[in-house]
Amino acid sequence: MRLAVILIGFCFALGSALGACGGSEKKVRKSSKPSKKSKKRRSSEPKEPDNAESAYRKAIDAEAEGDRKSASRYYQQAISRNATHRKANQRYVHFLIDNERTSKALKVAQRFFDKLPGKAISYHTLADAAAANGDHKKVVGTMSGLLAFDDDDASAYEIRGRARLKMGDND
Repeated sequence: MRLAVILIGFCFALGSALGACGGSEKKVRKSSKPSKKSKKRRSSEPKEPDNAESAYRKAIDAEAEGDRKSASRYYQQAISRNATHRKANQRYVHFLIDNERTSKALKVAQRFFDKLPGKAISYHTLADAAAANGDHKKVVGTMSGLLAFDDDDASAYEIRGRARLKMGDND
C-alpha cells in the first residue's frame, strides 16, 4: 500500500514534466460545450417567450411593473402566436384604451371579433373599444348582434342602453 502511495506521488511530481505514468504529451483540447458558468449567464438573460400563453404572462408582468413598451410587445407576440387567445386580446385592447390609443384598440378588437365570431367575449371587447373611441352607434350594433344569439346576456342590454343614452336615442 505504501509503495502505491509513493508511486502515485512520484507520478504527480514527475508525470507532467516527463509524461510518465500514463501521462500524455498531447495538449488537452477544450471542450466545445459551454461551461456551467456560461450556461448560468445565458439562463439569466431574458428569454423570448415561445408560445402565446407565456407571452401573455410576460405582458401582464411587464404591465404590472409599468413597462408599457414591453407589455405592448408581449401582448402583440401572444396575439401573433394565437390570434384567438381570448385573454390576451381582451387585455391588450383594455391596455390600449388605458393608454389612450383608442383607434388602435378598435382595430385590434375588430380583428379579434373577425377571428372569433359568435363568442360573447369578442362582442364585449369590440363594444368596449368602440365606446372608448366614441362610436356609440357601433356599440349599439355590436350589442344587438350579441343579443340576437344570446338574449340572456344582461350586461349586453346594459351596455346597449348606455350607448343609446349617450347617442340621445331613448327608444
